[in-house]
Amino acid sequence: MKKKSFLAALMALVMLCTVFSCGITAVAADDSTAYGADAYSYVQYLDANLRARRAGTEQEQKAAAYLTGELESFGYEVAQQPFSYTSRGATVNSQNVIVTKPGRSEKQIIVGAHYDSVNTAGVDDNGSGTSVTLETAKRMFGVSTPYTIKFIFFGAEEAGLRGAKAYAKRHKEELLATETVVLGLDTFRDLKDLAVYDRDLSGTLKHDKQAKELVKNAASNCGLDLPYASIYIGACDAAAFTQIGVKATGFAAMDPTPPRYYHTRLDSWELLEPEAIRTGIEVVTEACCMYDAVGLK
Repeated sequence: MKKKSFLAALMALVMLCTVFSCGITAVAADDSTAYGADAYSYVQYLDANLRARRAGTEQEQKAAAYLTGELESFGYEVAQQPFSYTSRGATVNSQNVIVTKPGRSEKQIIVGAHYDSVNTAGVDDNGSGTSVTLETAKRMFGVSTPYTIKFIFFGAEEAGLRGAKAYAKRHKEELLATETVVLGLDTFRDLKDLAVYDRDLSGTLKHDKQAKELVKNAASNCGLDLPYASIYIGACDAAAFTQIGVKATGFAAMDPTPPRYYHTRLDSWELLEPEAIRTGIEVVTEACCMYDAVGLK
């Protein structure tokens, strides 16, 4: 009994140190120690140069090229996954932008956000989530992890989760054969509404308990007691994975009403709360580190 207790205590200490050291390294991997500084500049760039990123348009393609360039500048090898669908009798071509940070185990965590938008600025939905994902990818590049991390920027979400569904369909066998958890990031605008999404698809789809607890526990490590919430109107990319049986959840800071700036000409980076973006990155980075230490429990 004493030997088992000692080994259990030792393992707990190792896991605690892994979480702590991963968090410190993630900060050190970036030139800036301020969470959200880079993300805020990314979303400002999107607002100034790449508005109205509708699926299949030149703006969406330019946004994919911009993301590719940024990811390559961090040191990643970038892959684009083209896909197409039919809308009103016409073929629409889009693409997912994917980077893989290989690990030594078969476990993987996917952090994803859609980069397309409706025909407005697309700052809150989902320039903010795109920027949170981009900065997290930058911070995690130099962090040694035994598991694999994939950062995926999905196209054509506003057309019905097309990019996420295309990826989930193409990689279904792999996703179900290995331990995988998916975090779908969508809209970091209102800090007071920061939440882990329990339900999706207008409240009809329940996300995985372990995936939700991973994010909630990561937030707790960051000093936050996040509630569970439901997407009452629409869906986020995580839904495409939950639908095929992959452990997934959504994470966002979005007023559910929806507010007057949502999908309107009032959408602007000046309306974003920098603290919502900063906190989102901190929690997602911590979730990646916790998954490294303990997996899904």
